[in-house]
Amino acid sequence: MLTMHDIETNADVGKWVRVCKGTYKGDVGYVLASESWGFRLLLVPCLSLPNLASSSLKRKCSAVAPEPALFDPNTIEHVYGTSAVEWDDGTYQFKGNIFTDGLLVKEFDFHSISLASVFMPTSIFFLFQQSCHPTILAARFPRPTEWSFDEGDWVLVSSSGKLGVIKSVGTETAEVDLASGEGIISVTWTDLRKHIVVGDFVEVLSGPLRELTGWVEGVKDETVHVVQHISSETLEENQRHHIKVDYILASATWTNFTCRNSKFTLIG
Repeated sequence: MLTMHDIETNADVGKWVRVCKGTYKGDVGYVLASESWGFRLLLVPCLSLPNLASSSLKRKCSAVAPEPALFDPNTIEHVYGTSAVEWDDGTYQFKGNIFTDGLLVKEFDFHSISLASVFMPTSIFFLFQQSCHPTILAARFPRPTEWSFDEGDWVLVSSSGKLGVIKSVGTETAEVDLASGEGIISVTWTDLRKHIVVGDFVEVLSGPLRELTGWVEGVKDETVHVVQHISSETLEENQRHHIKVDYILASATWTNFTCRNSKFTLIG
């Protein structure tokens, strides 16, 4: 059983933790600072809309929880009809909360966070990335829950353009055996892509095109062009989908396509 001292020792600055109490219960946060009383975290904001904030307790209990979104002062002014206070250091204050680079800075005591079961959905992963907070951009992320990377998968190291095979999978990195013969290196999840070639059959596991399956007809930079076959009788019903690699590619399962030992011809 963890004691207060155990948590204080293990949840160092730079760790990802799960909030256990309060409005952000279940959310993932980044430890920005460790203090004698607890921690200061960076979180993706989840602000109630004005009509929810002013509703009765009964309505609050039945209302749908607000969607996570980065803090934007222009949106705040438009939605709430009041401006957030901007400080000299570039942070904003609104409804008693502090925001920096779109993220919420919030304080928690030692009993309000946990190092166990820290799961980050893909949608939250990309909101953290889109914040462009310098500390977050330099951080190592846990693998988003929908991302599918297994031992033996061919992958591309985005920063170097080198191909390799995953030898083992960790919480924040994967060990990749480079095809160039340079050996095994540790690669963070933000630097890893699936290796895709024309003719691969793909299944999307997250994002707006979730559950879409089809055949790759082209790969350019970080975009995969996919043909979805709807009907074998009516080829005109085939649909093209342009999938952004840094949003969906890394969270999809990819296999070479076959169908009863016969390859399909891609529609040009």
